[in-house]
Amino acid sequence: MPNYNELNTPQELEYKEFTFNNTTVRVRQYLPFQTKLDLISEIINNSGDDQGFYNSAKLGFYEDMKMMEYYTDITFDDGTDSMQVYDTFSAGGFFPKMYQLIPSTEVNFIINNVERTIDNIYKYRNSVYGILDALKTDYSDLDLDVDKLTEQLSNKENVEFLKEVIDKMG
Repeated sequence: MPNYNELNTPQELEYKEFTFNNTTVRVRQYLPFQTKLDLISEIINNSGDDQGFYNSAKLGFYEDMKMMEYYTDITFDDGTDSMQVYDTFSAGGFFPKMYQLIPSTEVNFIINNVERTIDNIYKYRNSVYGILDALKTDYSDLDLDVDKLTEQLSNKENVEFLKEVIDKMG
């Protein structure tokens, strides 16, 4: 039976190249597993809104931009407008060229795991456990100043509004 050390071959970083706007762009052919996990996390973390919903347009944007960041040798200065980069690169046909050179096993792994993870997030949030987690709210920031509440409830308009809301809720 072979030993892992006998089978272990050094991983050489392999690149393929293409030209974009008279500049050679190098495209990695493989990312280490932990780096792929980091890439998946960045795509997911950047694609959700404040309510935890995933916007498909933002998801596509971050998939393309993060794949470019992780798989190519393109670097950005601080303050670079990523939307402008995306528009420029999209209009120039950059992304299809890049994706043609990244092995499909790499692209499929990233995209499929992003989709599965988002699906699992939604399933969890809609499960009993997810709903119970959502109900466990940190009430430490809740303003329970009795004098302030009394003052607000002594205002006739506030009381009438509160009564209307309760009546409408049944």
